[in-house]
Amino acid sequence: MRTPVELSETPGEIRSRAPTLGEHTGQIMEELGYSAGEIAAFRENRIVSQ
Repeated sequence: MRTPVELSETPGEIRSRAPTLGEHTGQIMEELGYSAGEIAAFRENRIVSQ
């Protein structure tokens, strides 16, 4: 995979892949103060993705 543009003096690089949909949802919700039980209920009810 390449970057969409090429620069002669500063070549681009891809350092890591993009996160998948919902990959960090649990971590972010914990940081916002939601409990593990609340997050599990949101996932069970398909309010958030995993």
